Amino acid sequence: MRLVKFAHALSFLMIGTAAFLIGCKGSGEGNADVVSEKPSVPAVAYAQVQPILTSKCAGCHGAVDPKDGVKLTDYAGVVKIVKPGDPASSKLIQVMKGGEGHKRMPPMGEPVPATDIKVVEDWIQGGAKES
Repeated sequence: MRLVKFAHALSFLMIGTAAFLIGCKGSGEGNADVVSEKPSVPAVAYAQVQPILTSKCAGCHGAVDPKDGVKLTDYAGVVKIVKPGDPASSKLIQVMKGGEGHKRMPPMGEPVPATDIKVVEDWIQGGAKES
C-alpha cells in the first residue's frame, strides 16, 4: 500500500515538474517588454544644428580666420570638436554650457538657449552624422 501511494506521489511530482518546465520554456515573445533598452533619442539632422552654430558661434568661429582655429561654419570643422554618441565628452557641448573648467561660449551676449543645446546634444548622441 505504501508503495502505491509513493508511486502516485512520484507520478504527480513528475507531471507537475514537466508542466512547470514546459510553461517556463515559452516562445520568448511574452518577455519582449522586459528587455530594457536605452530611450531613443529623437533623430536630429546636421541641418538642424548648423543654423544654431551659425547664429551663436560663426561671429568668432567663421570661415575667415576662425578664433583658435575652431571653424564652426561647416560639418568638417564642427565634427572635430564633438565625440559622436557622447555629448557630455564633446568640447562643443562643454563650452556651450560652460562650467567645469570650460569658459561658456559665446563669451558675450546671451548664452545659447537650453533648447538649442538639447538639439545639438541629441545630434551628437545620435552619432553626429552629416546627413
